[in-house]
Amino acid sequence: MSIDVEELLRETPAPAMSLSPGSVLNAAKRDVVRRRRRFAGLATAGVATAAAVAITVGVVGGQESTPRPLPAQTATQNNSSFQTDSLRASFFRRSDGLPLGQVRSTAIPVTSSDGSGMTPETLYAVSTRDGVLRLSRVEGTQQVLLPLVAQLSDGGSMTTDRGQSLVVRPLPADVREAQEVFADGGYSEGSGLTMPDGSTAGVFWLGATVPASDAGFSWWRTTSGALRSSTGEAAKTVTMSTGGRTATYWEFTKSALCGIDEDAGSSQAPMTNGQCDDLGGASGSSSGGTTTYRFEQLWTVNGPIRDVTGTPRSGVTGAALETAQIPGTSRWIIWTTGNGTSTDTGNTPYRWVSWIGPDGPHHTN
Repeated sequence: MSIDVEELLRETPAPAMSLSPGSVLNAAKRDVVRRRRRFAGLATAGVATAAAVAITVGVVGGQESTPRPLPAQTATQNNSSFQTDSLRASFFRRSDGLPLGQVRSTAIPVTSSDGSGMTPETLYAVSTRDGVLRLSRVEGTQQVLLPLVAQLSDGGSMTTDRGQSLVVRPLPADVREAQEVFADGGYSEGSGLTMPDGSTAGVFWLGATVPASDAGFSWWRTTSGALRSSTGEAAKTVTMSTGGRTATYWEFTKSALCGIDEDAGSSQAPMTNGQCDDLGGASGSSSGGTTTYRFEQLWTVNGPIRDVTGTPRSGVTGAALETAQIPGTSRWIIWTTGNGTSTDTGNTPYRWVSWIGPDGPHHTN
Protein backbone atom coordinates (compact mmCIF):
# COMPACT_ATOMS: atom_id res chain seq x y z
CA MET A 1 0.00 0.00 0.00
CA SER A 2 1.53 3.32 -1.07
CA ILE A 3 1.11 6.36 1.17
CA ASP A 4 1.25 10.00 0.10
CA VAL A 5 3.22 11.43 3.04
CA GLU A 6 2.84 15.01 1.83
CA GLU A 7 -0.94 14.58 1.72
CA LEU A 8 -1.00 13.15 5.24
CA LEU A 9 1.05 16.05 6.56
CA ARG A 10 -1.06 18.55 4.65
CA GLU A 11 -4.27 17.17 6.18
CA THR A 12 -2.93 17.18 9.74
CA PRO A 13 -3.82 20.52 11.44
CA ALA A 14 -1.67 22.22 14.05
CA PRO A 15 -3.58 22.35 17.37
CA ALA A 16 -4.20 25.68 19.02
CA MET A 17 -2.09 24.67 21.97
CA SER A 18 -0.03 21.59 21.24
CA LEU A 19 1.90 19.47 23.64
CA SER A 20 3.64 17.72 20.77
CA PRO A 21 4.33 18.44 17.10
CA GLY A 22 2.00 15.66 16.05
CA SER A 23 -0.35 13.16 17.57
CA VAL A 24 2.60 11.02 18.71
CA LEU A 25 6.21 11.91 19.50
CA ASN A 26 7.42 8.39 20.11
CA ALA A 27 8.76 6.81 16.91
CA ALA A 28 11.16 4.75 18.96
CA LYS A 29 10.31 3.34 22.39
CA ARG A 30 13.47 4.28 24.25
CA ASP A 31 14.22 7.57 22.47
CA VAL A 32 11.36 9.54 23.98
CA VAL A 33 12.58 11.07 27.23
CA ARG A 34 13.96 14.60 26.88
CA ARG A 35 14.85 16.98 29.64
CA ARG A 36 13.58 20.12 27.94
CA ARG A 37 10.94 21.04 25.43
CA ARG A 38 10.99 23.96 23.05
CA PHE A 39 7.72 25.81 22.86
CA ALA A 40 5.23 26.03 20.00
CA GLY A 41 5.60 22.44 18.90
CA LEU A 42 9.37 21.84 19.04
CA ALA A 43 11.27 19.11 20.95
CA THR A 44 9.21 17.76 23.84
CA ALA A 45 10.09 16.53 27.31
CA GLY A 46 9.15 12.93 28.08
CA VAL A 47 7.09 11.80 31.03
CA ALA A 48 8.15 9.80 34.07
CA THR A 49 6.62 6.64 35.48
CA ALA A 50 3.19 7.28 36.96
CA ALA A 51 3.25 6.16 40.56
CA ALA A 52 -0.49 6.20 41.07
CA VAL A 53 -1.38 3.97 38.09
CA ALA A 54 -3.22 0.69 38.73
CA ILE A 55 -3.41 -2.16 36.20
CA THR A 56 -6.05 -4.60 37.33
CA VAL A 57 -5.40 -7.31 34.74
CA GLY A 58 -2.50 -7.79 32.34
CA VAL A 59 -2.55 -10.32 29.51
CA VAL A 60 0.30 -10.27 27.00
CA GLY A 61 0.01 -11.92 23.61
CA GLY A 62 -3.76 -12.40 23.54
CA GLN A 63 -5.45 -13.80 20.44
CA GLU A 64 -7.45 -11.80 17.93
CA SER A 65 -10.99 -12.87 17.27
CA THR A 66 -12.26 -13.89 13.84
CA PRO A 67 -13.72 -11.03 11.81
CA ARG A 68 -17.35 -10.25 12.56
CA PRO A 69 -19.87 -7.98 10.81
CA LEU A 70 -20.09 -4.38 11.94
CA PRO A 71 -23.20 -3.59 13.97
CA ALA A 72 -25.86 -1.59 12.20
CA GLN A 73 -25.19 2.08 12.95
CA THR A 74 -26.89 4.94 11.19
CA ALA A 75 -25.95 7.83 13.48
CA THR A 76 -22.68 9.60 12.79
CA GLN A 77 -20.52 11.86 14.92
CA ASN A 78 -21.00 15.57 14.18
CA ASN A 79 -18.41 17.72 15.89
CA SER A 80 -19.46 21.01 14.28
CA SER A 81 -20.74 22.22 17.66
CA PHE A 82 -17.12 22.20 18.89
CA GLN A 83 -15.95 24.78 16.35
CA THR A 84 -16.19 27.60 18.91
CA ASP A 85 -13.60 25.68 20.95
CA SER A 86 -10.66 25.03 18.62
CA LEU A 87 -8.86 22.82 21.12
CA ARG A 88 -11.87 20.56 21.56
CA ALA A 89 -12.59 20.51 17.83
CA SER A 90 -9.01 19.39 17.18
CA PHE A 91 -9.20 16.60 19.76
CA PHE A 92 -12.42 15.18 18.25
CA ARG A 93 -11.47 15.83 14.62
CA ARG A 94 -10.44 12.25 13.82
CA SER A 95 -13.95 10.98 14.54
CA ASP A 96 -15.94 13.65 12.71
CA GLY A 97 -18.46 12.15 10.28
CA LEU A 98 -17.76 8.55 11.33
CA PRO A 99 -20.34 6.18 12.83
CA LEU A 100 -20.69 6.41 16.60
CA GLY A 101 -17.88 4.61 18.40
CA GLN A 102 -15.34 4.87 15.56
CA VAL A 103 -12.16 6.92 15.11
CA ARG A 104 -9.34 7.22 12.57
CA SER A 105 -5.78 6.87 13.81
CA THR A 106 -2.99 9.11 12.58
CA ALA A 107 -0.32 7.60 10.34
CA ILE A 108 2.81 7.15 12.46
CA PRO A 109 6.43 6.96 11.20
CA VAL A 110 7.54 3.76 12.90
CA THR A 111 11.05 3.24 11.53
CA SER A 112 12.14 6.34 9.64
CA SER A 113 11.53 10.04 9.32
CA ASP A 114 11.08 9.99 5.52
CA GLY A 115 7.82 8.04 5.66
CA SER A 116 9.16 4.73 4.36
CA GLY A 117 8.15 3.04 7.59
CA MET A 118 4.81 4.80 7.92
CA THR A 119 2.01 2.87 9.59
CA PRO A 120 -1.09 3.50 7.48
CA GLU A 121 -4.04 5.41 8.83
CA THR A 122 -6.39 2.89 10.44
CA LEU A 123 -10.07 2.94 11.32
CA TYR A 124 -10.87 1.59 14.81
CA ALA A 125 -14.15 0.80 16.53
CA VAL A 126 -14.68 0.93 20.30
CA SER A 127 -17.10 -1.44 22.04
CA THR A 128 -17.80 -2.51 25.62
CA ARG A 129 -17.13 -6.15 26.53
CA ASP A 130 -17.66 -7.38 30.07
CA GLY A 131 -17.57 -3.78 31.27
CA VAL A 132 -14.26 -3.01 29.55
CA LEU A 133 -13.73 -0.72 26.55
CA ARG A 134 -12.05 -2.68 23.76
CA LEU A 135 -10.65 -1.76 20.34
CA SER A 136 -11.35 -3.49 17.03
CA ARG A 137 -9.76 -2.77 13.64
CA VAL A 138 -12.37 -1.99 11.00
CA GLU A 139 -11.80 -3.88 7.75
CA GLY A 140 -14.44 -3.03 5.18
CA THR A 141 -17.78 -4.28 6.53
CA GLN A 142 -16.18 -6.29 9.34
CA GLN A 143 -14.20 -5.61 12.49
CA VAL A 144 -11.46 -7.64 14.16
CA LEU A 145 -11.24 -7.52 17.95
CA LEU A 146 -7.67 -6.75 19.00
CA PRO A 147 -5.86 -8.66 21.79
CA LEU A 148 -6.22 -7.57 25.40
CA VAL A 149 -2.73 -6.60 26.56
CA ALA A 150 -3.81 -4.82 29.75
CA GLN A 151 -7.14 -4.10 31.41
CA LEU A 152 -6.99 -0.69 33.09
CA SER A 153 -8.52 0.30 36.40
CA ASP A 154 -10.80 2.97 34.87
CA GLY A 155 -12.53 0.51 32.52
CA GLY A 156 -10.18 1.06 29.58
CA SER A 157 -7.69 -1.29 27.98
CA MET A 158 -4.38 -1.45 26.12
CA THR A 159 -3.83 -3.45 22.94
CA THR A 160 -1.38 -3.76 20.02
CA ASP A 161 -1.89 -3.41 16.27
CA ARG A 162 0.40 -2.80 13.29
CA GLY A 163 3.51 -2.28 15.37
CA GLN A 164 1.83 0.14 17.76
CA SER A 165 0.46 0.10 21.27
CA LEU A 166 -3.01 1.61 21.59
CA VAL A 167 -5.03 2.60 24.64
CA VAL A 168 -8.76 3.31 24.88
CA ARG A 169 -10.22 5.01 27.97
CA PRO A 170 -13.56 6.47 29.05
CA LEU A 171 -13.48 10.28 29.22
CA PRO A 172 -15.87 12.82 30.73
CA ALA A 173 -18.30 14.57 28.42
CA ASP A 174 -16.71 18.00 29.02
CA VAL A 175 -13.17 17.00 27.93
CA ARG A 176 -11.41 19.43 25.57
CA GLU A 177 -8.23 17.43 25.03
CA ALA A 178 -6.56 14.43 26.61
CA GLN A 179 -3.21 12.72 26.68
CA GLU A 180 -2.05 9.21 27.50
CA VAL A 181 1.18 8.97 29.49
CA PHE A 182 3.09 5.68 29.19
CA ALA A 183 5.20 4.49 32.09
CA ASP A 184 8.30 4.08 29.88
CA GLY A 185 8.41 7.81 29.13
CA GLY A 186 6.40 8.09 25.92
CA TYR A 187 3.07 9.81 25.50
CA SER A 188 0.37 10.38 22.92
CA GLU A 189 -2.39 12.96 22.42
CA GLY A 190 -4.71 10.63 20.51
CA SER A 191 -8.29 11.52 19.61
CA GLY A 192 -11.76 11.66 21.13
CA LEU A 193 -14.96 9.95 19.97
CA THR A 194 -18.61 9.65 20.94
CA MET A 195 -20.10 6.24 21.79
CA PRO A 196 -23.59 5.04 20.78
CA ASP A 197 -24.89 5.68 24.33
CA GLY A 198 -23.69 9.32 24.17
CA SER A 199 -20.63 8.86 26.41
CA THR A 200 -17.16 9.93 25.27
CA ALA A 201 -13.89 8.03 25.06
CA GLY A 202 -10.32 8.61 23.94
CA VAL A 203 -8.08 6.44 21.76
CA PHE A 204 -4.32 6.95 22.03
CA TRP A 205 -1.63 5.35 19.86
CA LEU A 206 2.13 5.07 20.44
CA GLY A 207 4.52 4.50 17.53
CA ALA A 208 6.03 1.41 19.18
CA THR A 209 4.87 -1.74 20.93
CA VAL A 210 5.27 -1.67 24.71
CA PRO A 211 4.49 -4.34 27.35
CA ALA A 212 1.57 -4.30 29.79
CA SER A 213 3.91 -3.03 32.50
CA ASP A 214 4.25 0.24 30.54
CA ALA A 215 0.54 1.02 30.72
CA GLY A 216 0.25 4.43 32.32
CA PHE A 217 -2.47 6.99 32.96
CA SER A 218 -4.44 9.63 31.09
CA TRP A 219 -4.95 13.29 31.93
CA TRP A 220 -7.27 15.82 30.32
CA ARG A 221 -8.50 19.40 30.28
CA THR A 222 -12.18 20.13 30.76
CA THR A 223 -14.25 22.92 29.22
CA SER A 224 -14.08 24.71 32.59
CA GLY A 225 -10.26 24.66 32.46
CA ALA A 226 -9.75 22.01 35.14
CA LEU A 227 -7.05 19.35 34.78
CA ARG A 228 -8.03 15.82 35.82
CA SER A 229 -6.54 12.35 35.43
CA SER A 230 -7.63 8.72 35.16
CA THR A 231 -6.09 8.13 38.59
CA GLY A 232 -8.71 10.43 40.14
CA GLU A 233 -6.16 13.15 40.86
CA ALA A 234 -6.82 16.82 40.14
CA ALA A 235 -3.82 18.90 39.16
CA LYS A 236 -2.47 21.62 41.42
CA THR A 237 -2.25 24.90 39.49
CA VAL A 238 -0.61 28.30 40.02
CA THR A 239 -0.97 31.29 37.66
CA MET A 240 1.96 33.73 37.59
CA SER A 241 2.74 37.00 35.79
CA THR A 242 6.16 38.54 35.20
CA GLY A 243 7.95 40.43 32.44
CA GLY A 244 4.66 41.10 30.65
CA ARG A 245 3.95 37.37 30.40
CA THR A 246 1.39 35.20 32.18
CA ALA A 247 1.69 31.45 32.62
CA THR A 248 0.00 28.69 34.59
CA TYR A 249 2.08 26.00 36.28
CA TRP A 250 0.37 22.64 36.89
CA GLU A 251 1.36 19.32 38.38
CA PHE A 252 -0.08 15.89 39.02
CA THR A 253 1.87 15.30 42.21
CA LYS A 254 1.02 11.63 42.73
CA SER A 255 1.71 10.79 39.09
CA ALA A 256 4.96 12.83 39.08
CA LEU A 257 4.12 15.00 36.06
CA CYS A 258 4.44 18.79 35.82
CA GLY A 259 3.89 21.38 33.11
CA ILE A 260 3.51 25.05 32.24
CA ASP A 261 1.05 26.70 29.84
CA GLU A 262 1.32 30.16 28.32
CA ASP A 263 0.51 31.93 25.07
CA ALA A 264 3.69 30.70 23.36
CA GLY A 265 2.79 27.06 23.97
CA SER A 266 3.08 24.40 26.62
CA SER A 267 5.83 22.34 28.16
CA GLN A 268 5.80 19.31 30.45
CA ALA A 269 8.34 17.11 32.19
CA PRO A 270 8.68 14.34 34.75
CA MET A 271 9.07 15.26 38.38
CA THR A 272 12.26 14.05 40.06
CA ASN A 273 12.24 13.24 43.78
CA GLY A 274 9.02 15.17 44.22
CA GLN A 275 10.21 18.31 42.43
CA CYS A 276 9.61 19.74 38.98
CA ASP A 277 13.20 19.71 37.85
CA ASP A 278 13.44 21.86 34.71
CA LEU A 279 10.79 23.21 32.35
CA GLY A 280 11.19 25.65 29.51
CA GLY A 281 13.69 26.39 26.80
CA ALA A 282 13.66 28.79 23.86
CA SER A 283 11.11 29.51 21.15
CA GLY A 284 12.00 31.71 18.22
CA SER A 285 10.29 33.84 15.57
CA SER A 286 12.03 35.35 12.55
CA SER A 287 11.51 38.75 10.99
CA GLY A 288 13.73 40.59 8.53
CA GLY A 289 16.40 37.92 8.77
CA THR A 290 16.65 38.18 12.56
CA THR A 291 15.39 35.48 14.92
CA THR A 292 14.10 36.68 18.27
CA TYR A 293 13.92 34.10 21.06
CA ARG A 294 11.71 33.93 24.12
CA PHE A 295 13.62 32.23 26.93
CA GLU A 296 12.01 30.52 29.88
CA GLN A 297 13.03 28.29 32.78
CA LEU A 298 10.96 26.98 35.68
CA TRP A 299 11.72 24.68 38.59
CA THR A 300 10.43 24.00 42.10
CA VAL A 301 12.21 23.96 45.47
CA ASN A 302 11.37 23.33 49.11
CA GLY A 303 10.11 26.45 50.85
CA PRO A 304 9.54 28.85 52.26
CA ILE A 305 12.09 30.83 50.22
CA ARG A 306 13.20 34.47 50.42
CA ASP A 307 15.77 36.90 49.02
CA VAL A 308 15.56 35.47 45.49
CA THR A 309 17.96 37.23 43.11
CA GLY A 310 19.64 36.39 39.81
CA THR A 311 21.94 37.55 37.01
CA PRO A 312 20.60 37.44 33.42
CA ARG A 313 22.71 35.89 30.70
CA SER A 314 24.65 38.18 28.38
CA GLY A 315 22.44 39.43 25.56
CA VAL A 316 19.16 38.68 27.34
CA THR A 317 16.75 41.60 27.54
CA GLY A 318 13.57 42.00 29.57
CA ALA A 319 14.74 39.43 32.11
CA ALA A 320 12.22 38.86 34.89
CA LEU A 321 11.85 36.50 37.82
CA GLU A 322 8.73 35.35 39.69
CA THR A 323 8.16 33.02 42.67
CA ALA A 324 4.94 31.45 43.96
CA GLN A 325 3.92 28.78 46.45
CA ILE A 326 2.24 25.62 45.14
CA PRO A 327 -1.16 25.27 46.86
CA GLY A 328 -1.38 22.56 49.49
CA THR A 329 2.39 22.07 49.65
CA SER A 330 5.48 23.64 51.22
CA ARG A 331 7.16 23.84 47.79
CA TRP A 332 7.72 26.96 45.73
CA ILE A 333 8.09 27.75 42.02
CA ILE A 334 10.95 29.81 40.59
CA TRP A 335 10.13 31.09 37.08
CA THR A 336 12.52 33.15 34.95
CA THR A 337 11.88 34.70 31.52
CA GLY A 338 13.69 36.88 29.00
CA ASN A 339 14.29 37.65 25.31
CA GLY A 340 17.32 37.55 23.04
CA THR A 341 18.67 36.96 19.55
CA SER A 342 21.12 34.14 20.27
CA THR A 343 21.04 30.76 22.01
CA ASP A 344 24.84 30.38 22.00
CA THR A 345 25.03 30.75 25.78
CA GLY A 346 22.11 28.44 26.46
CA ASN A 347 18.34 28.45 26.40
CA THR A 348 17.88 29.77 29.94
CA PRO A 349 17.38 33.51 30.60
CA TYR A 350 19.43 33.69 33.81
CA ARG A 351 23.08 32.72 34.31
CA TRP A 352 22.43 32.03 37.97
CA VAL A 353 19.71 32.42 40.59
CA SER A 354 20.17 32.37 44.35
CA TRP A 355 17.73 32.18 47.24
CA ILE A 356 17.54 31.35 50.94
CA GLY A 357 15.46 28.28 51.74
CA PRO A 358 14.48 26.55 54.98
CA ASP A 359 17.90 24.89 55.23
CA GLY A 360 20.04 27.85 54.16
CA PRO A 361 21.39 29.52 50.98
CA HIS A 362 20.94 27.87 47.57
CA HIS A 363 21.80 28.76 44.00
CA THR A 364 21.47 27.30 40.51
CA ASN A 365 23.06 28.04 37.14
